[in-house]
Amino acid sequence: MTATSFPFEPRYQFYDEQGNVKVWTNPILHRFLHDLWSKTGGGSNFVKPPITITPGDVTTTKDQVIIATAELTVALNATPKDGEKVIVKRTFHGGVVTVSGAIDGGTFFKMLLKNDSYTFCYSLAQAEWYIT
Repeated sequence: MTATSFPFEPRYQFYDEQGNVKVWTNPILHRFLHDLWSKTGGGSNFVKPPITITPGDVTTTKDQVIIATAELTVALNATPKDGEKVIVKRTFHGGVVTVSGAIDGGTFFKMLLKNDSYTFCYSLAQAEWYIT
């Protein structure tokens, strides 16, 4: 694989509640995506899961990266495949990001600090999500 430069500008588009396209800049998010790109080998196909930037509750359905921009709940897929991964990144002060599902022997996990980032990986043999 040949090395390429990081393919993203520090601007991200998302849809608001009315379906309007908004542009958002965030240097911390940009650094997180850059580090994710670097650690996965770079290239134009470095992130296979979709990236969801959201201020509201979300339920995962497959490998996914969730960028939480406000207090919300991430419900992990109830019927995941073995090895399915979900990365949750919190980008705001105050409030809580709650990740729900069968996680490390419990039923939820709370992200309390700005810039927290966790990877949740599903084990079919244990029928549980693990924080890795």
